[in-house]
Amino acid sequence: MGLELFFAAAIACTDLGPIQGREYEVSRITNLGQYMIFRRFDFDGDGHADLMTGHRILADEFQMREYIDLAKKGDLKNVLAEPQPLFYWLDVTGKDSWDRIYVDIAGNGRCDLYASQDRTS
Repeated sequence: MGLELFFAAAIACTDLGPIQGREYEVSRITNLGQYMIFRRFDFDGDGHADLMTGHRILADEFQMREYIDLAKKGDLKNVLAEPQPLFYWLDVTGKDSWDRIYVDIAGNGRCDLYASQDRTS
């Protein structure tokens, strides 16, 4: 069992799940150290995230200092991020693990499979 890194044919990122709006969103984590906002989605209602997306935070150094000050106050609702995710993590087996990682490096809505967890062994 290992992690295989490769690039396969691109697919439409929208095929990975309905991430617009908050209907299926179960959590949102802002990580200022990585300049990312992570969103988790549960599409089948089983209480486990099926998809997690990573959105880049849009900020320069000054804005990041402001965001850090807001974080200390517990108020991060005004952090600006790219509307389209950069990364998509999928749990295809339903075993609470991210089995596939897709990346939209060009930001054009086309996702390349970046890594896949081998579950055959």
